[in-house]
Amino acid sequence: MRKKFLRQDYLRHSRLGKNRKKLQKWRRPKGRDSKMRLRRKSRPASPGVGYKSPRKTIGKIGGLKPILVHNIKELDKVDARSIAIIAKVGAKKKLEMIKHAEEKKIKEEEKAEEGVAGAEDYNITPTGDGEVKIKKKKEKTPKEETASSKEKAPETEEQDGAKKQQTAPKKPKKTTKEEPEKPVSKRKSTTKKTEKKSE
Repeated sequence: MRKKFLRQDYLRHSRLGKNRKKLQKWRRPKGRDSKMRLRRKSRPASPGVGYKSPRKTIGKIGGLKPILVHNIKELDKVDARSIAIIAKVGAKKKLEMIKHAEEKKIKEEEKAEEGVAGAEDYNITPTGDGEVKIKKKKEKTPKEETASSKEKAPETEEQDGAKKQQTAPKKPKKTTKEEPEKPVSKRKSTTKKTEKKSE
């Protein structure tokens, strides 16, 4: 996971992001006496070239090269080594592109908002960084539907009677009045008397 760098003293002031995640940002420390600027030990880390991700994975989503797609023609150009990111287009066009991508078995991600009219047949899950994954929902098989719709068979009178006997309320046990416990007496002091040395 990528290391998150945050500005100096962000935990000290609410205006810099204390308990306010939206305000937590990176700003380079510029103070004359700033220990963070001097990269002292035990101080928060500052970004550097050593934190760079490997060249092979830069700009890729799950190892696939992202391609921004605006229409079905562009969607057809997407190959197995790349992933389609659906651009900000209307809901009608977006649904057509999603269906076309599923037919061609193209991996696609959606950059726009989650709510799309008519997308009830799809599972839409956000992946982070404003991107959304879309998968078609699995349809229930006839066996699953019949199993869920079956009602319990009506019970016979004998079974009803047996259940009533089992669930009959139990009578509370009679409790005998017990004498209240006597308070425990205070402990007698067992201090040994020190003998006076007469000699």
